[in-house]
Amino acid sequence: MSRSISQCVLALAMMSFAVACATPQNADLDRAHARYQTALADPSLDPKNSVELYEAKKSLDHADELLSSRAEQVVVSHYAYLTELRISLAETSSDTQRTRAEAEELLSQRRDIQLDARTAEADRSLARARTAEAQAAESSAAARSAELRLHELETQMQELEARQTERGLLLTLGGVLFEFGKADLKSGAESQLDRVAGFLIANPDRDVVIEGHTDNVGGDAVNQKLSQARAEGVRDYLSLQGVAPGRLAARGYGKGHPVASNETDAGRAQNRRVELTILNPGISAGSSLR
Repeated sequence: MSRSISQCVLALAMMSFAVACATPQNADLDRAHARYQTALADPSLDPKNSVELYEAKKSLDHADELLSSRAEQVVVSHYAYLTELRISLAETSSDTQRTRAEAEELLSQRRDIQLDARTAEADRSLARARTAEAQAAESSAAARSAELRLHELETQMQELEARQTERGLLLTLGGVLFEFGKADLKSGAESQLDRVAGFLIANPDRDVVIEGHTDNVGGDAVNQKLSQARAEGVRDYLSLQGVAPGRLAARGYGKGHPVASNETDAGRAQNRRVELTILNPGISAGSSLR
């Protein structure tokens, strides 16, 4: 009997471990949940009367949905950040109301007893309340602007058909970037790279590895030199758009890594490419070259 009970306990523990392993995790979202529960416990914050607290709950729920659908961690973290920002705004609004009430009380005392010291304190409190209101308005506008900008950048990355890999987001840019046999960027290539630069500037914790590839037409040395020059051309363009050079690493691989057969025109066209890997946060570009 004792052995059967032990076996049941062990089986339940293993099932719990399997469920835990299958459930996606995000530390930023966990922190946002804890922050929201703390806010709910604050008697000065009423969820029914606080617009910002209501918006925070919406952001938190959306982050939970994204995590459950296994969206990118950076997107989940962004909505977790918006949740904490809106909780901060709710707290600031509550503090502002309390400060205003104190200021009005002090003004009433000034009228009653005409104390210069209390008059000065009331004026300072009222000034602080006005400053807090202005800061709260600015923070709210900044949060909404950041949310819209992230949504725009996410849409642009989807249009570029980025896909998630073990190292990060992989974008494959075909021969449309360059003239045949040359390393100079075409005039139409900037629009694609501008989207990439915008995403990188908005996500300063992510480095990029740029890898150039060719087909098998021509000698090994020529293809190696051409692929390196093309990778460096993309790197230099992103740097000119404001991406820190230390976040960019470029390397050419010549014809050594084909993704299609070089026996057909279509296959060779696929092999003439530049691949950009937007690395996951915490991975440096210099350590991620093959």
